[in-house]
Amino acid sequence: MSVEPRPNDRRPRIGRVLGWALLLLPVLHLATCAYSSRKNAAAFDQIQLGDPEQEVILAFGRPSVREMAGDPPLHRYSDEGCRSPCAERLWFEHRPGLDLEAWSVDLDANRRVVVKRHWVSP
Repeated sequence: MSVEPRPNDRRPRIGRVLGWALLLLPVLHLATCAYSSRKNAAAFDQIQLGDPEQEVILAFGRPSVREMAGDPPLHRYSDEGCRSPCAERLWFEHRPGLDLEAWSVDLDANRRVVVKRHWVSP
């Protein structure tokens, strides 16, 4: 003799699934943040002054923002814009971290690294 499940028997199961999902989402977000931050930190350490732009792109990937000399600064991180010898500043933002962390690389007119910085917003 088999017993048919009653419709009310599903509620506890759905509640458990939702409960686990709510517990695991913050853990997944923290893991994503840590991975992304470590990946960008490794790319930052790999880049050396004098490296060409192509090396920067290979290490970091596509920049979040390209700031040209004379453009207003990216105020989330800096009050100073790209100025000589900087011809262009490449920004690599840490998106999973809600833009509280970024890395920038300044390129000169020859498209070579002249300055690199790690930014953390308070």
